[in-house]
Amino acid sequence: MQVSVVFFAFARDRMNARTRTYDLAPGSTVADLYRQHLAEPLRAPLEQWMFSVNREWARPDRVLAEGDEVAVIPPVSGG
Repeated sequence: MQVSVVFFAFARDRMNARTRTYDLAPGSTVADLYRQHLAEPLRAPLEQWMFSVNREWARPDRVLAEGDEVAVIPPVSGG
């Protein structure tokens, strides 16, 4: 199955793209997507990122479906 991924802020810089499409096995989760395709270029642990699937906040254990749009939001700090 294919999912599209949208990258925000410095994640976009590290991926050299605003969006990308990835092939995943049926039943894959957000965490599977991260480990297989994103962990190395993003260079930060899974727990530091926030995700949404189809514009709704999603946990890493969320199962993905064909055509889903996953947003990758980097850690933020404020003051």
